[in-house]
Amino acid sequence: MKNIISGQLYRILILVSSISILAACGASDVLDLADNIGNGGGNVETFGSVTVSGNDTGTIGTSFEPTAERLSALTDDILFAAFADADVNIITQTGAGRILTVTFGSAGPVTISYGFSVSDSDVEYSYITNCGDNDCSGVTINTVTNEIAFTGVILFRNNEIDNNSATGSITLNGSVAYGSL
Repeated sequence: MKNIISGQLYRILILVSSISILAACGASDVLDLADNIGNGGGNVETFGSVTVSGNDTGTIGTSFEPTAERLSALTDDILFAAFADADVNIITQTGAGRILTVTFGSAGPVTISYGFSVSDSDVEYSYITNCGDNDCSGVTINTVTNEIAFTGVILFRNNEIDNNSATGSITLNGSVAYGSL
């Protein structure tokens, strides 16, 4: 399957996988992980709605309503939230479709990425913003309601992905909700 996670966040996923393996082996001090997959009978639960604008929306689409989410604690202060389409495996972050990831802590957002894979081929669109280097003032994280809101948040073409078909930046507006650990 085609992996649609960004290069920088791939390293974070390795850390999350390591934590999962430790938990499976019975380590008692491993941080919690939580998964939610929307499947309300005939109705598919969604975890928010985000509009996308930019050069590539003819291919990647203009809206995203994730049907799966995963929240992982990377450290005591850093959380990783992933939101995906029904055809994307939320755990392995592979498949055809869209995925939105947000890494954040008590100081606010750290990184935001958005990826779209046309199929299991090499056609991939990947965007990222590192909040240490870019303006993330349009990201609001409410840890009481477990909601992440985006207002005019710009993600740039991810240059760490060799086969990235993205032609420029995209802008996100809307919100997503994540579960508890």
